[in-house]
Amino acid sequence: MTVIEVPLSPPRRSGVLATRNAVYQLKVDESIGEGWITRSDLAWLTLVDGRVTIGQTPLYAPQFGDDSLTWLQQVPGRFSAGRLMFAEDGVSLYGAITVGTTVDDAVTVEVAGHVGRSVTYDTKVTKTPYRKDTDPMTVPADHWTAGRELEIGYELDPSSLNSDPRPKIRLKKADGQYTDVEGRYIVEHDAAVLLIDTPDIVCDSMKDDEHDPGFYRAGRLAFSIKELSPTGRGWLSATCAGAVNKNDPEQVLLWQAVPREPKGAAELPLLLSAAEHEAYFDGVEVLLETEDLTLSDLYNQLPDDFLVDGKGGVEKVMDSPLSRNMKWAMSKQKPEADWLRDFMQASEPAMDDEQVALASSGQEWYRKWGRAYLTKSFDEYRGQGQSTVFLDQGEKAKLDCYFKSGLYKDAQFNVQYQGLYVETYIAHKRRIKLYIADKNGDWARKLFDEAMKPANFVNVANAYTNLDSRDSAMKLIKKTGTLLLALDRSGNYAHQYYEAITTGVVGKMCHNVKHQDPKFSLTWLPDVISGLIKQIADGKDPGTSGISKTEAAEMYAYISDHLTAFSADVATFLANLKGTGIYKLSQEAQDGYDEAIASKHPKMKKFGRLMFLAAWAGNVYAVMTALLREDWQQMTEKERAEAVTESLGTTLEAAKAMKTIWAGAKKLGAVVWGQISRWYSFDGVRAGFAKIANKLTGLTRWLPRAGQVFKKLLAVGIDKMGLGTLFAKIFSGTVLKLALKTLSVAISVALTVLALVDLIECLAKGSTITETVLSAISLAAALVGTVCLVLGFVFVGVAAIPIIGFIAALVGIIASVIRWFTSTPPNPLTDFMNNYGKPFVQGLAEVSDECKKVPKAHQNGQGLVLLVTV
Repeated sequence: MTVIEVPLSPPRRSGVLATRNAVYQLKVDESIGEGWITRSDLAWLTLVDGRVTIGQTPLYAPQFGDDSLTWLQQVPGRFSAGRLMFAEDGVSLYGAITVGTTVDDAVTVEVAGHVGRSVTYDTKVTKTPYRKDTDPMTVPADHWTAGRELEIGYELDPSSLNSDPRPKIRLKKADGQYTDVEGRYIVEHDAAVLLIDTPDIVCDSMKDDEHDPGFYRAGRLAFSIKELSPTGRGWLSATCAGAVNKNDPEQVLLWQAVPREPKGAAELPLLLSAAEHEAYFDGVEVLLETEDLTLSDLYNQLPDDFLVDGKGGVEKVMDSPLSRNMKWAMSKQKPEADWLRDFMQASEPAMDDEQVALASSGQEWYRKWGRAYLTKSFDEYRGQGQSTVFLDQGEKAKLDCYFKSGLYKDAQFNVQYQGLYVETYIAHKRRIKLYIADKNGDWARKLFDEAMKPANFVNVANAYTNLDSRDSAMKLIKKTGTLLLALDRSGNYAHQYYEAITTGVVGKMCHNVKHQDPKFSLTWLPDVISGLIKQIADGKDPGTSGISKTEAAEMYAYISDHLTAFSADVATFLANLKGTGIYKLSQEAQDGYDEAIASKHPKMKKFGRLMFLAAWAGNVYAVMTALLREDWQQMTEKERAEAVTESLGTTLEAAKAMKTIWAGAKKLGAVVWGQISRWYSFDGVRAGFAKIANKLTGLTRWLPRAGQVFKKLLAVGIDKMGLGTLFAKIFSGTVLKLALKTLSVAISVALTVLALVDLIECLAKGSTITETVLSAISLAAALVGTVCLVLGFVFVGVAAIPIIGFIAALVGIIASVIRWFTSTPPNPLTDFMNNYGKPFVQGLAEVSDECKKVPKAHQNGQGLVLLVTV
C-alpha cells in the first residue's frame, strides 16, 4: 500500500463517535431542494469499531470529533471528501459529501442519514408472556404466532418543514391496512433500537372505531448493526387492550421482526471486518490531501473539537504562548525586567517575528497584567520571606474584580487572544498556513461562498433551530467561522457568515407564525392583498395562479372600494384558524376560504389561491417587526408601509424559484415544500431581510437592535419571556418559548462576532475605540450573560468564536487558566507591595455591580489560578 499522509491532528480520536457502531441509511439531495433520493454509491454509512465505509468505499483515515466525521481521500478513480455532523445522540446525521473521479470533477451534495433501514418486516410474537431477558432462540417454535407486518420507510414531512427525510413507521391493522405509528430510534451498544409508543387517542380509536384492541401499544426491537440484513429482537409490553402483565412489567410478549429479502446487493450496507478493510487498501495509492490547494481540502482544515467546544481545552493549550508573551513584554522595560529576573527567575523568551509583532501590540496590557499577577501572588503568599504589607479587604475586592472582568475589557485582551488562538489553531492544522500564505487565492471569500451554498448552509441552519441537533450545529458553525477568521483576520467574512446563519434562524421562525391578533394583521394585510393582485394584473406573476390579468384587474377594482372590509374579514378568518405552522395553516385557510370569505366577497373568490403567499409575506413582516420594533403601534404609516412592501418583495423573490406556489397550498407537492423549508438560503432573501430591517429601523445593521429587544425580553425571566409583546401575538403556546430561546441564542452569538469585528476594524485603523464599538461590546456581553443565566446555555459565552474571551469573562467564566511555578525571590516582597502592588490596586476601578452579581456557580473552579512559589 502506498500512502501519502498529512499530519493527522489529533490522530484517530478515541471518544463516543470513534467507538460507536452504527449503520446509517443515507438520502441525498443532489439539486438542493428538488427532492431526496437514494444514490447507490452513497446509500449507506457504516461505523464499525472505528472503521468507516461510505456507500461501497471504505475510508482510510477518517477524522473523528465528538460528534463529527470529516475525511478527504483519493484512490484510483474515486475522490471523496465530506463533513458530517451527528445529532440526537447518534441517531441521525446531516452534512455534505463531495464525490467524483478526481477533485476536478467532484460535485457536492447535501446528505441526511438515520439509523433506521427502509425494510418491510414479517413479525411474530409469543403466545404467552416471557421475561424480557429470555433468549428468543430458546422459545419453542409452537410458542410463536404471526404478528403485525412492520414497514419502515422515509418521508419528508411538510407539516414540520424540516428539510431532512425522517423515518416513517407503519404497522398493519386487523383489517390488513397499514397505519402510521409513533416511534423513534436510539443507538444502544451495537444495535439500532426501535421504540414503539402508540398515543392514547390512537388506541382509543383502535378499540372503539377500528375494533382492533390487539394493535401494538408499546414495544421495542433491537437490530444488530453487524448483520447485513438484521432480524429485530425485542418485546411488546402492551397492546391497546392494556399491559401484557399489569402486575409485573418484566413479563412481556417476545417480538421478532424478520426482514423480507432485499431486491439487490445495492440495498445492503458494506460491512467489512478489520482484515477486509485492510485488504481493500493493500497495494492501493491513497492520497489524503490534494496536490493543489482546493476548497475540499480547505474544508478538511476545520478546527478540531477541542478548539471550539468551550470546555477549556484551547485555553490550556494557549497557557504557554500567553505566559510567553507576558514574559517578553516584561523583559522590555524596567522595573518589570527586574521582576522577571528576580521574582520569576525567567528571561526574554525566544519568539519569531510574527509572535513578536503580536506581543508588541499588547505590551502595555501584558505589563499591567504582570503587576496584577505579582500583586495577587505576593498578597496570598504565606511563608518564609513573606511580605509584611498586604491588601485590605476593599483592595482585595478591587483586584479580584480586575481579574474577573477588568482585565478582559481591555481591547488588547481580544487582540492578543485572537492572535494566540489562530497561532494555536495553525499549530494543530499546519496545512492551513499554505492557504493563509496564498494571498492571491482569496480563500476566505471562496470558503464563504462555498459555506453559503445550500448543500452546506441549509442543513446547518436547520439543525441550529432544532434542539436535538443544536449543539452539533453550533460546533460546525464555530469551526467554519474560526476557519474564516484564520483566513481573513479582519473578521469580515466570519461576521457575514454568522449574520447569514442568524438570518436563516429568523427565516425558519417565519414558518411558525400564527396570526392571532386581527389588529396587528391589519397593519400588513391591505398592502399585501393589493400588492399581490397588482402583480398579476401587471403580468409580473409566473402565470401559475389560474387568475388572468383581466380577472386580477377586476379584483383590483373591487378592493379599491372594499379593501378595508375585505382585509378585516381576512384578518378575522386568519385569527380563527386552528392549525399551527405555515403548512397546516395554509391548507386550512384554503379549505375554509370559500365559505368564510368568498361567500361575502364573491369577486375575490380566486384570491383564496393566494392565501399562502399573503400569509407568508405577513409572517416575514411579523417576525421582523417583533424583533426590531417593540413600539410597533407607534410606527409611522411610512415606516409600516415600506416594511410591508419589502416583506412582500422578499417573499416574491423566493417564489421565483417555486412557481407553483402561486397556485395555492393545495397544489404544492413534497418537493416544493422542501424548497419552502430552505427559502431563506436564497441570496435575494437574505438581502431582503436587511432591507426590511432598514425600513423598520433606519439602520444598516439590524442585529444590535434585535439584541436590545431580547435583552429586555430575557430580563423578566424564562416563564414570562415574551408575554405582553408582539411575539405573543404571532407565536402560540409552546412555540413562543421555543422560538424565543432559539432566537436568543442565535442573536447573542452573532452579536459577539459583530462586536469583535468592530473592535478589530477599529484597532486595525489605529483609531480610538469609539462609543459605538464600546456599546456594541457592552450589549453583546450583557445579552450573552443573560442568555447564559436565564436560559441555561452556558456554552453561549464562548459560542461565537472561542477568541471572544472577554464576553465570557464578563459573566464570570474566565477563559484562561495560567500556572506559573517559580523559585524563591531573593528580594523582599514588602518593597514590591509598598512601591508597586498597593499603588497599582488603588488605581484600579471601584468594584462594579457587574462583579458583585457574578453568580458563584460561574466562579467555582473557573477563576484565574495564579500559583507562585516564593
